[in-house]
Amino acid sequence: MSNLGVVVNPETTIKTLIELMDQQNIGAILIADETEKDTIIGIVTRSDLRNVNDNCLTADGLMSTQLYCVNIDDSIPEAAKIMLNNQVKHVLVKDNDKVVGILSATDLLRWIANQSSTDQDVLFFV
Repeated sequence: MSNLGVVVNPETTIKTLIELMDQQNIGAILIADETEKDTIIGIVTRSDLRNVNDNCLTADGLMSTQLYCVNIDDSIPEAAKIMLNNQVKHVLVKDNDKVVGILSATDLLRWIANQSSTDQDVLFFV
């Protein structure tokens, strides 16, 4: 899990979003409510940036408002199931209803890669 990382307001330009993702080497930026800064109202991912058109100039016009979340004490497999079932690469991590981080598919792969194995590793594809 990463901390909240970059959080911007809905009026942030697409150009700024791209620059922030490149500078911070991140794949998603969270969008906060302008009046309640602790309230996350959307997410913009690198995949979303592929859908930019002339009518979409700010985060508000591009962000996904369907946010998928896990609790901080949920297991890695639970988070992976949410990602797979909803075909998303990022889930928000909450602690007592407050967003405290973001978990990416890359974070999951990093976790898998760092696991030490005592038995033979076998991948089963169902």
